[in-house]
Amino acid sequence: MAADQTTPAPSAATAAAKVGEILRKHELDLTMVENPEFRGHCESCGEPVIGSDGVSYKAESLTRFFHQRCFQCVICQTSLRGGTEFFVNNSAPHCVSCYQEKVLGCCDGCGLVLNQNGVVRAKNKKFHPGCFVCKKDGVRLDGRYYEKEGSFWCRNCYVDVFVPTCGSCGLKILSEQDGQPVTSIDWKGKKYHQQCFGCTDCKKLFVDLKAFQIDGNLYCKNCHSIRSKQ
Repeated sequence: MAADQTTPAPSAATAAAKVGEILRKHELDLTMVENPEFRGHCESCGEPVIGSDGVSYKAESLTRFFHQRCFQCVICQTSLRGGTEFFVNNSAPHCVSCYQEKVLGCCDGCGLVLNQNGVVRAKNKKFHPGCFVCKKDGVRLDGRYYEKEGSFWCRNCYVDVFVPTCGSCGLKILSEQDGQPVTSIDWKGKKYHQQCFGCTDCKKLFVDLKAFQIDGNLYCKNCHSIRSKQ
């Protein structure tokens, strides 16, 4: 027969002690309301914080109070009393070291610990401001940037590396020009501006993709025939 796994009910003495503690705190609260130095209840021990014995800060629109002796880093329990610098994350106090190492983490650029003086966030990555640079030329990315294959690029380098070149005019085929969308045409592994996809000699545009090529230049059927006979 299986053993009974039921958790035993608390004893009458334990229950009475808990009730007594609740009543004691309730009576204490009523007393503290009349005390002009009462600041609130300590977030750590739950006891009243009186006068200069307390430390407070605001988090999520609420003021949180601690006794000086209870005010410590939520991670390493280092004391934060006496004006020690601290940071708040998820409403809890953190010492500088734990905030940097556990909350901010490490820079995805140099791998060193980030600090509170500035963190650049981009695509779920974090950088020191000086480490957030273009992959190709190392220019600092202070404003607009482009992301490709997990790396970050300035506009000029992104266009140079990833934007295709027109097989006719040799210029980059941007997605838009002067605020207007740009149409491109794919032909035999190359890309062309729509306005560039035409015969080299007669300048007639190819509307049906029927083009002929000689030495890298495109020709319509008639011009190709003439060129072939020369």
